Amino acid sequence: MKHTYILYILIIFICVGCKTDSENESATSYTKVTGKLEGHMYLAGDYGAIDTSLHGGILVQIENTRYSAITDSKGYWAIDSLPTGTYSISFSKEGYYPWKNTSFTFIGG
Repeated sequence: MKHTYILYILIIFICVGCKTDSENESATSYTKVTGKLEGHMYLAGDYGAIDTSLHGGILVQIENTRYSAITDSKGYWAIDSLPTGTYSISFSKEGYYPWKNTSFTFIGG
């Protein structure tokens, strides 16, 4: 049986179009900073061989939030309006082993 893996070869996280939203609640004022998190995922099979035809359909999920994306055919994904914070990000696709970063810190501003 052939084993295949999701291999974290290259993920590029970029903050694009960051913005600051000021909100007032009662006497408390705070600032919420958001931004765009994007990157590329590449699938690799046995022995690390990159399969260029299967980059699409990888689920990128910010765990315990409503934020997620699915990669296009070139492996590109983007999540808009993500608040700053530290997150667990998981990458998965049926038939492949998942990969997870359990402490990714996103600085939107």
